[in-house]
Amino acid sequence: MDKNVQAMETNYPRVRFRRDEIDGYPYLTAETEPLQEGDVKREHLRIIGDKQAGVSGHPIVYSDSYSSTRPDETYVYARHRVDQVKFFASLDTFLEHLKSDLHEMTAGPFRCVLGREGELEERQIALPFSRHADSNLKAIDFLRLSVPFGDMSVEFGKATSHDDQLKLAEQNALAMKLESPLFGFDALAADLWVPFLAGIHWASELIQPTILQRLIHVAVRVKA
Repeated sequence: MDKNVQAMETNYPRVRFRRDEIDGYPYLTAETEPLQEGDVKREHLRIIGDKQAGVSGHPIVYSDSYSSTRPDETYVYARHRVDQVKFFASLDTFLEHLKSDLHEMTAGPFRCVLGREGELEERQIALPFSRHADSNLKAIDFLRLSVPFGDMSVEFGKATSHDDQLKLAEQNALAMKLESPLFGFDALAADLWVPFLAGIHWASELIQPTILQRLIHVAVRVKA
């Protein structure tokens, strides 16, 4: 296959790049023009580390915004660094703390989809999720959970990262391929998942927590 054709199939066709900073922390924003996918238009945004050890050239957070005749949707996602046991323990702690502010979280159980070796099971699950999700948490490779302030999904597996995306940006190119495993959430209704994502984020020990949360907020783009 011709190398130019291959690059077109693996990179986004039209991308705008912009350098910015938060309290002196530099980052690169990459944003595609609207992509027509059936009857839906999708805009992809990516925050890439810039000039920081361990982070430079790597995606910090992604988001996809969809517009159509239905209400718009925005999904924010990033690579995480935790296994199933640590994830469910963190999730239980996070949601228990929200109970005092969100009465809806005291209701439950909540709808979820659990994945094991490619097989999906839909069920209702109550807090604490670490106790009710599965007797063998390590067997879970995917979870989608619906809660009152927005759905979230997570995958588990071997971590994968890609080449320096700053080098691609110098060629006005942005790779379509994503890092993994990913945690993502529906950001249109609220951004309450932001601190949770920051806590399990792959760069949570490399980026100051308040800066990391603000970088994720750049990708959230919640509409008033």
